[in-house]
Amino acid sequence: MNRSLVQIPNVEEIKNACFAIHGDKAPGPDGFTACFFQANWKTMEKEIVAEVRNFFISGQLPAEANKTHIRLIPKIQNPQKVKDYRPIALCGVYYKIYSKILTKRLQPILNSLISENQTAFVPGRAISDNVLITHELLHTLQKSQATKRCSMAIKTDMTKAYDRLEWDFIREVLQQMGFDEKWISWVMQSVTTVTYSFLINGQPRGSVTPQRGIRQGDPLSPFLFIICSSVLSGLCQNAQDSGTLRGLQISRRGPAVNHLLFADDTMLFARTDERSCSTLYRIITDYEEASGQLINKEKSSITFSPKTSQEIRNRVKTQLGITKEGGAGKYLGLPELFGRRKRDLFESIVTRIKKKAASWATKRLSSAGKLIMLKSVLTAIPSYSIKQEKKGMAWVAWDSLTQPKDNGGLGIREIQSFNEALLAKLSWRLINHPTNLLSRMLLSKYCRNRSFMEVSPKVSSSHGWKGILVGRDLLKQGLGIAIGNGQTTHVWRDPWTAMISPGITTGPAPLHQSELMVADLIDENTREWNKEKVKHLFPAIWTEIMQLRPSKLNAPDKAIWMHTKDGTYSTRSGYYKALGNRTGEQSEPQNQGFAWKKNIWNIKCSPKVHMLLWRAARGTLPVGTNLCRRKVTTTTSCTRCGEEETELHLFFHCPYARKVWSQAPLPSTLNVDSITDLRTGISRGNLIQRSTPPTTSRTISAPWILWALWTSRNKKIFENRIISELETIEAASTAEEEWKKAQLEKAPTTTHTQQASIRHITQQGTKYEESPPETFFCQTDAAWLEQSKNAGLGWVVMNNNREVSSRSCKPVPFVRGPSEAEALCIFEALQSLQNHLQSRIIIESDAKTVIDAIVSRKPPIHLIGVIEDILNIAASFNALSFRFILRSENMLADDLARKAVRSMTLGLTFSL
Repeated sequence: MNRSLVQIPNVEEIKNACFAIHGDKAPGPDGFTACFFQANWKTMEKEIVAEVRNFFISGQLPAEANKTHIRLIPKIQNPQKVKDYRPIALCGVYYKIYSKILTKRLQPILNSLISENQTAFVPGRAISDNVLITHELLHTLQKSQATKRCSMAIKTDMTKAYDRLEWDFIREVLQQMGFDEKWISWVMQSVTTVTYSFLINGQPRGSVTPQRGIRQGDPLSPFLFIICSSVLSGLCQNAQDSGTLRGLQISRRGPAVNHLLFADDTMLFARTDERSCSTLYRIITDYEEASGQLINKEKSSITFSPKTSQEIRNRVKTQLGITKEGGAGKYLGLPELFGRRKRDLFESIVTRIKKKAASWATKRLSSAGKLIMLKSVLTAIPSYSIKQEKKGMAWVAWDSLTQPKDNGGLGIREIQSFNEALLAKLSWRLINHPTNLLSRMLLSKYCRNRSFMEVSPKVSSSHGWKGILVGRDLLKQGLGIAIGNGQTTHVWRDPWTAMISPGITTGPAPLHQSELMVADLIDENTREWNKEKVKHLFPAIWTEIMQLRPSKLNAPDKAIWMHTKDGTYSTRSGYYKALGNRTGEQSEPQNQGFAWKKNIWNIKCSPKVHMLLWRAARGTLPVGTNLCRRKVTTTTSCTRCGEEETELHLFFHCPYARKVWSQAPLPSTLNVDSITDLRTGISRGNLIQRSTPPTTSRTISAPWILWALWTSRNKKIFENRIISELETIEAASTAEEEWKKAQLEKAPTTTHTQQASIRHITQQGTKYEESPPETFFCQTDAAWLEQSKNAGLGWVVMNNNREVSSRSCKPVPFVRGPSEAEALCIFEALQSLQNHLQSRIIIESDAKTVIDAIVSRKPPIHLIGVIEDILNIAASFNALSFRFILRSENMLADDLARKAVRSMTLGLTFSL
C-alpha cells in the first residue's frame, strides 16, 4: 500500500491531476482558474511539473501555494452571526494539484480502511445505502411493540465538523492506520501550512494562521475527515462486539447496526437501558475529547420506539443531554419516517418546484430557455408549463414531450419512469453487491425462503422495500447472466439464455431435474459444457448454448443488463426501458421516416432555432390553420398573400418566402416547388449545407432563414412592421454570425482523458521501445469462420531481441465471433506463459476492441466471460502489458491462426 502512496509523481500523474480539476471553479488568491493552466499546459508544463515534484521531493510546501481565500456562504436567510455562515476555502490551482495527487492515490485503498457503516466518498459505496438502511431501521423502530427492551435512534449534528478537527488527532490516526511517515508528512504539510484571508465584499481582508481544522474546498479534506471519523466507528463497533452497545436488527438473522455515518451526518441506534446510554455517552465524550469534534445537542434529536414510557424517555434525555425528540425531520434530505400519506411528506419538494417555475414567468425566457431550465434545474416535473396570469395553450401532449428526441419528443424526463429507473438501480446494487451492509439487512428480512428475483411484497414491508421490488420488476425485463462457474444460476428460473437472445427462455423443468443448476451442465475437469447433457435438455438451442463459454478459472456468474454495451445497468437505459413500457416500444406513426436528431437537434444553430424547427416539424406553430382549428381565430389567411397559412406555405410557398429563398446567398439553390411537406423542406435545407464544400464567400444556413421568416411574420402581425425580403435575409445573416461568434468565444479548452490502467496491467503504444532483457513479447491473432463458428488461434513468443522462441496454434469450436476468438487467443497465450510469471510480458494484438476492453475493464457483453478470465490470470503475472499493433506487424500469428482453423488439429506446437 505505502509503496504506491510515497512515489514521486511523474509528468503523466501531474498532468492528470491538473486536468481533473474543474476548469471554472472559483480561483484562489492568484486569480487563475484551472482552465488557464489546462489551456496553456504545453507552455507551462515544465514549470508546473518542477514545482509539484519539488514538493514531493523536499516535503516542504511553498508558503504562497497554501494561501487560501475564505468565502462565507450564508446557511440561513438573513444571517446575523458568524455561525450562520459556512466557510468555503478557495485554494490555488498549484495546491489543488498537490491535493489531487494525494487524493487519487488514497481513493483505491479507502474501501479496506473505512468501515462499511461509512458510505461517503468511498468508491463503490452510495448515499442511497445509508438512506435505505436508516429507513429500514426506523421502520422497524416505528413498528416495535416492545415495552421493556425499547430502542431508540439518535440523529446527531456536529458543530463546525471540519473546522474543529485537531491536527494532532489527524496525525495520530494516520500513524495508527500504518501510513508511511513520508505520506503523513505530505498530508500534514498540506493541512498545517495554510493561511487564510477572508473575502469581504470581494476583497481579501486579514491573514489568519489556524491551529486546527481542515478546509471545505480542499480535495483532500473529505477523505481525511472520513479517515478520522473511522475512530468513532471503531468505538461503536467495539462496544457492539462486547455487548455494551447493542444495535438494532430488522430481522433475527440480519446484522445489528448501532451507527451509520455519511461524512459528518451520524445516526446512532441503541437500546434505552442505562448501560447502553452510559456506553454511548462515554463513546461520544471520548471521541469529542480526542478529535476536537463537538455534537450540537440543541440540533440533535432522539426517536424512541412508540411504546417507550415517558419515564425512560426523560432518563435517556438526561443521560445524553439531548432533549429534542425526532422522527418528523429529515436525514440526508429525505424524511426520517414515512406515514400513510407520503404526499404530505414530499409536499415541500412540490412547493419548491412550483416556486422555481413561477419565478421563470417573470423572466423573458424563450421556449428554448424554458426547456433548458426545465431539464437542468428541475430535472423532471409532471407538467410542462410555467405559471402565468393566463393559462397557456398546450400544443403538444405531455406523453409526446417525454419521448426521446430521436422519436420527435423533447427528451423531458417522465417522472414515474425515471423513478422506476432509479429504483432499478437500487435493485442492481442488491444483485451485484449481495455482501454489503444494505444487502445483508434487506435479504435477511425479506428473502428468507425465496430468492430476490422471486419474492413478493408484503403489506408489512417498508416503503423502501416495496419501491426496490418495483425496480426489480423493471430490471427483470432486461436481465441476463454471463455464466462463470454456473454455481449460482438456476437452469430453469434464471435468465442465462438471454445471452443468446433476450426472447429465449428455458423450461418447463423435467420433474426429476427441477432444481438443476447450470454448474451441473459443465464438466468439472475441462470446464467445458457437457455436450451430451446440453443436447439432451435443449435440443433446439444446444449449439447456441455451446457458444456461451463457461469460465476456465471458476469465476462466479455475473448479472448482465442487456440494454447497455458493457452489461452494466445505467439509469438512462433503465429510464428508456420504463418509458417504452408506458408509451409503447414504437415511436408515434407520425414520427416515422424523419430523422429528428439529424435534421433538427444536431444542426449547428441556436437552441431557439432548434425549438422553432421542432415545433414546425410537429405542426404546432400558431399559424392560421392551427389557430382556426383551435378556435382562436376565424380566418386562416396569410397576412401577406391571403392564401391559407400553413407552416409549409409560410416558410416555402408564400411569394414572400419564395423571394427570400431565391435571393438568399445559400451554398446552393433550393427548389421550393419540389417541397411538398415541411419536413422535406427542413431536410433539404440542411442537406444543402452538408453537401456543399466550404467556401470563403459569405453564405447563410437554411435554419436561420426559417427563423428570420418566422420573426418577420410575427413583427408584421403584432407590430405592424413591413420588413422587406432583403431585410429578412440580412436579419438571418446577422443572427447566424452573432451566434457563431459567441460559440468561438466560449469554446472549451482542450480536455484530457486519463488512460485507465489495471494495477500492473497497462496499455502500451504501437511503437517498439527498448525493453529490459527479461522482457518477452507475445503476438496473438485469430481466424474465424462464420458458417461453422470455428476459430483458429495462433500466438508467437519472442525474446527481447524479437527472436522467435516458440510458436503455438489451436483450433476452437463454437465461437460466436471474431472478437471473442481474439480474446480467447490472448487467454490461451497467457496460460502457455505460466512459466514466465516473474518476467515482463507484453501481449501484442491487432484487435483494438479486445485490448481496450482488457485495459478499461469494460468489455462488451459478448466478451464479458473471457475478459474476466484474462483479468484473473493476468493477476498472477509480475508485470504484464497489452499493446495494440497493426495487422501488418502480426503476420506470423495470423499465419498460425489460419493454419489452425484449417487443420483442426489440437495443441499443435512448434519450437525453435
